[in-house]
Amino acid sequence: MQQITVIGAGVSGLTSGIRLLEAGFGVTIFTREQPLQTTSAAAGAVWWGWIDAGRAREWSRVSLKEFQHFARNMPESGVRETELRALYPPAELWFKNDIPAWSSIDNGFQVTVPIIETPRYLGFLQSWFERLGGKIEPREIGQLSDLDDGLVVHCAGVGARQTANDPAVYPIRGQTVRVEAPQITVGYEDNDTFTYIFPRSDGVILGGIALPHDWSRESDPAITEDVLRRCEAVEPSLKRAKILATPVGLRPGRHEVRLEIERINEKRTIIHNYGHAGIGYTLSWGCAAEVVALAQQAATS
Repeated sequence: MQQITVIGAGVSGLTSGIRLLEAGFGVTIFTREQPLQTTSAAAGAVWWGWIDAGRAREWSRVSLKEFQHFARNMPESGVRETELRALYPPAELWFKNDIPAWSSIDNGFQVTVPIIETPRYLGFLQSWFERLGGKIEPREIGQLSDLDDGLVVHCAGVGARQTANDPAVYPIRGQTVRVEAPQITVGYEDNDTFTYIFPRSDGVILGGIALPHDWSRESDPAITEDVLRRCEAVEPSLKRAKILATPVGLRPGRHEVRLEIERINEKRTIIHNYGHAGIGYTLSWGCAAEVVALAQQAATS
C-alpha cells in the first residue's frame, strides 16, 4: 500500500483523503488546525452552480451528486436539500436537469440545492476518513520542502501562499452571523449585494462579506451590524433573532484553482489542490476524484 501525505484538514483535505483511502492508498493528514478549527468550519456552505464553464463546472457537477446522495440517504451528514431564492442575472440554468426542482422568478431562480451544516459535515467526513484507516496528525508545515520524500497532496488553503511559496494565493476574509430563527425555511442569495440567508438545523447563517487581502480572524461588530441590516431588509422577522455566533474565515483566493501534479524529483511528487476561493464545498468531490486520478498516475509512472 503506497502511503500519501495530505496537507490540510479542511473540506478539500478530508474529501481528498477519503477518496484516496477508497482507492487503496494509505493516508495521513498533517494539519495545523483540526477540521472544526479550519476556515471550512466557518463557511456558510451551499452548493453553488453559477460557474461559467470548464473544469470547475464538471467538478461542481460531481459534488452535486454526492451532496444529493448524502441529503437523501445520510441525515447524519448535515447536508439537506433546501429551497433557495437565488437572485442572479438571467442565464441558462445548466444544472436544471440535475436538481429536483427549479423555476424562474423575478431577477433570478427558485432552486432546490444542497445546503451544508459545516461543523456537522466536517465531523461526518472526519469519522468516515478515520473509519477507512486514515490518520490525522497535528503538524505545522512551513514549506513543502520540509516534508520527507514521497507523494504529497497539498490542500493547505490560504496557507499555500507560504507552503508552496505561491504569491498568487491571497485571503478573502469572510464573516457570517448565525442566528436562531426556525421560522426561516427557504434560503436566499443576492449576487449583487452578496447577501445570503441559509437555514440549517443549527441555526440560520446570514452573510456575507468578501474582503480580499485581509488576514484578520477577529469578528468585527460593524460587519455583524451590516450583515444583519441587509438580511433583515429581506426577512424582517430576523430582527427578533438571537445571535448565536459570528464566525470568521479566510477563503483561499487565487486567479484559478491549482489542481495539478508537480514532480520535484524522482522521489518526491506533489499534487496541488488549492485556491478554491469561496466555493470549496461546491468543488470538493470533483477535485478529489481528479486528485485520485493524478495519484494513480504518479504511482504507476
